[in-house]
Order: sequence, then C-alpha cells, then structure tokens
Amino acid sequence: MGNIIQPLWAECPAVTRCVVVGYPLLALVLALLGEALHVEPGLFFACSLQSVVWKWRFWTPLISVFYSTFLSSGMDFLMMLLIIYMAMTFFPGRERSLGSVTFFAYLMLVNGAMNLLYLAMMAVLSVAFGPGYYLASNSGLFPVMIVISSLRILAEPDGFTSFWGFVQIPNKWYPLCLLGFLCLFNAHMIWNLVAAVGLAYLSSRFPRLHVDRLLP
Repeated sequence: MGNIIQPLWAECPAVTRCVVVGYPLLALVLALLGEALHVEPGLFFACSLQSVVWKWRFWTPLISVFYSTFLSSGMDFLMMLLIIYMAMTFFPGRERSLGSVTFFAYLMLVNGAMNLLYLAMMAVLSVAFGPGYYLASNSGLFPVMIVISSLRILAEPDGFTSFWGFVQIPNKWYPLCLLGFLCLFNAHMIWNLVAAVGLAYLSSRFPRLHVDRLLP
C-alpha cells in the first residue's frame, strides 16, 4: 500500500496535501466536539435548504466540501479512504495549472455552484414530494470530484473512457453512466451526484456558466 501512496503523495502540491490530511482530521475533530458539546456539526457545515433558507447559514454552500461524516459507519470510512486516494490522483494537476490559492478558491466555487443547483432541486422535490427534501443535506469532497472528473472527460466529447476496465464508454455519456451505476449500486437516487453531473453538463454545454470564469 505504501508503494502506491508514497509516489502519489510526493506529487501532491501544498493545498492537495492539506485537503488529504485535513479532510479526515476535521471530521474527527468535529465528531469529538459534537459528542462533547452535544451538538450536530453537520448543522453548521452541511448544505441544505433548512440550513441556508431557514437558519441563514449562507456559508454552507461553499464550505460543505470540507465536511465529512466518515465515522458514522464502516462503509463511510472506506468511502473516505477512496476519496483521499481520488484527491491525490485528480487534484495535483489542477492545482499546478491554477496555483495553490486559486485552486483552493476553485474547490469552494465548484462546490457553491453545485450546491445552488442541488438546493434548487431540493426545493422542487420538497414541494412535489414532501418536506423530507427540505432537510436533505449535501457535504463532502466526492460530489466535487465527480464535477471535476466529469468536466475533464466532457472536454473531449469524441473520446472514450474505460469503465473500470470492463467497457469503453463514449465520453459524452460517461458521467451519466457513472451516475446511473452509483444510483443502482445504492438502490436510490443520489441527488447530490445528480447535481454534480448536471453542473458538469451545463458547464460543458454553456461555457459562460463554467466556474473558471470567476477565477482571477
């Protein structure tokens, strides 16, 4: 395992390293504080209609990318390990092209744009199907990684990408196929990933909506 991680770590610039180390560390600290103070950290970090509209926590659409609940179950812990590995794979190239400070802003801007779409979806669903969607929250790095990887794939729409070595899928359909697989695997719609893939397709189809335009 060390032979896999060590070369990836060596290639990680400053912000990527901070994210890789800080992501699980922040989750652990917040979980311990939550137990000690008898509060739910997700109320202050996770993004939902309740937190933004009712509680006026307008910072959550930007910073929810850094909040994880990996201690809630063994599956979440394994997912966190996968996310860290993906961060060490996807982030270094993007950080080098943007610069460390700009890359940090980029992560929050992508997260904010995705959360705006997510909140709009939850508003429609809460009206159509009940108030449960009003409380549904989004947080973590994985949706942002889906946006970044989908944008990279959609940048070459005529190409093909291997689906975990099983089949070659046209790039223009790959994000949708991945979304469908993840939803089938979880046996329900994963609305934050729907928002992530939706943002990638919107940005690819309408370049003026791309968050890169907001970067210095």
